[in-house]
Amino acid sequence: MWKTRGHDAAVELLKSSLAQDRVSHAYLISGPERIGKATLARELAMALNCTTWQGEPQTSLFGDVSEPSGEPGPCYDCGACRKAMAAAHPDLLVFEEWTTERGAMTDQVRAIQYGSGLLPFEGRRKVYVLLNAQDMTVAAQNTLLKTLEEPAPTVCLILTAVTPRALLPTVVSRCQHIQLRAPSTETIAQALIDLKEIEPARAHELAALAQGRIGWALEAADDESLLDSRRDGLEALAQALRGGTVQRFRLAEMLAAAGAEEIDDVLELWLSWLRDVLLIVEGCGDRIANRDQGEALEAAAAKLDAHQVRGAIRAVQTARWQVAGAINTRMALEVLLLRLPRLERVDSAA
Repeated sequence: MWKTRGHDAAVELLKSSLAQDRVSHAYLISGPERIGKATLARELAMALNCTTWQGEPQTSLFGDVSEPSGEPGPCYDCGACRKAMAAAHPDLLVFEEWTTERGAMTDQVRAIQYGSGLLPFEGRRKVYVLLNAQDMTVAAQNTLLKTLEEPAPTVCLILTAVTPRALLPTVVSRCQHIQLRAPSTETIAQALIDLKEIEPARAHELAALAQGRIGWALEAADDESLLDSRRDGLEALAQALRGGTVQRFRLAEMLAAAGAEEIDDVLELWLSWLRDVLLIVEGCGDRIANRDQGEALEAAAAKLDAHQVRGAIRAVQTARWQVAGAINTRMALEVLLLRLPRLERVDSAA
C-alpha cells in the first residue's frame, strides 16, 4: 500500500521493477524541497524487504511459509515493514543528516561501503537510504563511487537530492534517476482528505498554500506552527516594504540570527508572495497562490510596476544563493532588504 501521492508514474515504475525482479542497484530521486522524495525513498526501501507481497526470504524452520499476496510495495503490516517504520530493521539504514566535521562524512560513506560487502541479516537486500545527498562533499561522493561501481547483488542504495546537478556526474550516471515534479493543487488536496481526513475546504486551502510541496501540506495539516511561521515571514516582508533604512537593517539582523534552512524558507516564501504581486500587475490575479493575502497583494500591486517587482524577485533569488553558498549571511540580507522597493503604505501581510 503505497502512501506516496502525486507521483503515480514513479510509483508505477517502481512497482513494475519490483514485480519483474529488475530492481536497480542504485536510485536517485530528485525534486524540489518537501515534494515527497524522502517518503518515496523510504517506501521503496520498505518494499524491497516486505514479506507480504514476496514471501519470506528463506524457508521457515517451523513449517511452510505463507504464500505472498498483494501488489509489489510496502504493506506497513508485516514484521519487516513494522521494523522499518521503527528504524529497527537490521538491513535498512537511513542517513538523514551528514556530519560537517572534517573527514567524518567520508567515514560515514566508508561504513556504507563496508556494510554493503556483508550479506543481509534477515531480509532479501541490504538497503541504504541517503537523504539530502546534495549535502555530501566531493570526497564523500568519490568514496561512494566504489560501491556504486561494484555493487553486491543484494545491495540497493537510494539517494535523494534537490537536483542531480548538485552531485558528481559519475554518481548520477550510476543511478536510475527518478525525477519528481510538483503535483497539482487538486492532487494535494485529495491526499490531505485521504491521508489526514480533514475537511475539503481546509484541504484545498492548504493545498493552494503548499504550491506543489505535498510534504509541506501533509505536515501543516498536523503542525500549526508551520502556518504560524508563514504568518511571521509574511509580516516581516510587510515590515520591510513599509519600513525605512534603519528598520530594514534591524530586520536583517533578526533574520540573520536564524539558521540557514530557516532563512531559506523565509526567502522562498517572499519569492512566492512577490510572484503573486507580479501576476496581479500583469493581469493574471486568478493564478495567485497566496489567496489569503489578497488585500495585501492588491495593495502592493497598485503601487509597484512590473520592473520593480522583477527586481525584487531577482534580489531575493540572489540572497538565497548567497546564503546557501555560506557567504556573509547578514550582509547578504542587508543588501537584499535595501534593494526591495519601498512602499508608503502596504496593508499587513500577516
